[in-house]
Amino acid sequence: MTVHNTLPDTVANTIAKLSAVDMVAAFASRTLSPVEVYDAVEELIGEVEPVINAFYVRDQIAARSEAEASATRWVRGEPLGPIDGVPVTLKENIARKGVPMPAGTACSEALPALADAPITARVKESGAVVLGSTTMPDWGMLSSGVSSLHGITRSPWNPAWTTGGSSAGAGAAAAAGFGPLHVGTDIGGSIRLPGTWLGLVAHKPSLGGSHWMCLTLAGAPVRSHVLSATPPCSCRCSANRTSGTGQACPKPTSTGRTWISMSAVYGLPYTSMLAAEWRLTPPSQRRLKGQHGSSPTPVP
Repeated sequence: MTVHNTLPDTVANTIAKLSAVDMVAAFASRTLSPVEVYDAVEELIGEVEPVINAFYVRDQIAARSEAEASATRWVRGEPLGPIDGVPVTLKENIARKGVPMPAGTACSEALPALADAPITARVKESGAVVLGSTTMPDWGMLSSGVSSLHGITRSPWNPAWTTGGSSAGAGAAAAAGFGPLHVGTDIGGSIRLPGTWLGLVAHKPSLGGSHWMCLTLAGAPVRSHVLSATPPCSCRCSANRTSGTGQACPKPTSTGRTWISMSAVYGLPYTSMLAAEWRLTPPSQRRLKGQHGSSPTPVP
């Protein structure tokens, strides 16, 4: 089968596809600036986006302003965080204040979000450059990039292929090289399917973590740390969910490493015995134990 690759072989493409780690290192050494990276990404978007349809909303003026502000911070040696100046996209169902969230459907009117989602706030606090919101199929209920509102989001590897879904635009943007970090959501496979079908690193975390896709594993622990910082307002905090007191959420524990399972195995059915074993297992061991029968592998 012939792959009709839509990706151009240009200097802009090379810069845009740098990992977040390489970008930040280049910012620190002054060999690249966030503005140069942003311009390279925008050049690539201009060439490829008309074919793949990854974006629901693009914020070119605001994004360039963010890149310029980041460049100033790097010159001063005062980056806001470990992904300052790095281009990022957010799935359209992740709230961004003032941006409507149609969830991929033309069936209802989408109202502007009243506030940023916690993960949006984490991205902004770290100085990342938000390129825009990426597409999804209607209500996230399809494992494809077909939307009644946006039309079809296509694979950069071959426009005749589907991206998988529901984080379709995030996957297409990641595969196309529209920057190194693309945030989505996943319940039944919405990160894992596009990640698999587009040849990406796809991260579906435990409860309270962040869902994202990228081209390489480089910098995965940094991404997870930045995007998973949980604020007191998180509706997924077990304390708030059970008591309704609004007390501050406990900080998530971390080993400082990212772990992956290299073997796909069947899990055990949920039983009271398994639940009791889980409750009695120290949190650090729960994290490292992984799925029953699998051997988790640390990511350098």
